[in-house]
Amino acid sequence: MISPPPASRPPMPALTEMEREYRIDLIEDRPLSGMWHCGPNAAWVEVTHLPTMISARAFDQSHHHAKQAAQACCEMMVEQSRLLKCQFPERLAAAHAGGEG
Repeated sequence: MISPPPASRPPMPALTEMEREYRIDLIEDRPLSGMWHCGPNAAWVEVTHLPTMISARAFDQSHHHAKQAAQACCEMMVEQSRLLKCQFPERLAAAHAGGEG
């Protein structure tokens, strides 16, 4: 007897703009050896805008609040970077070469 084919999986939902353009990393504030108390741990949340690699990090007892704060800062910096353009890029090259010029 031939077994029926496995049920097909439902299609994955499309990624939102936030999921395509931003990476979110969470680092809980706890010792490397494991949990040190009961209850939720505070956390660092870092949000990185992947096209520009602009990132912001926030710390809070609430993971959700830390994510909101880091995301707001990162979005603000990305928007600011779109509005402002460096007018004298040669100054960067001179500063890296050691001459202030």
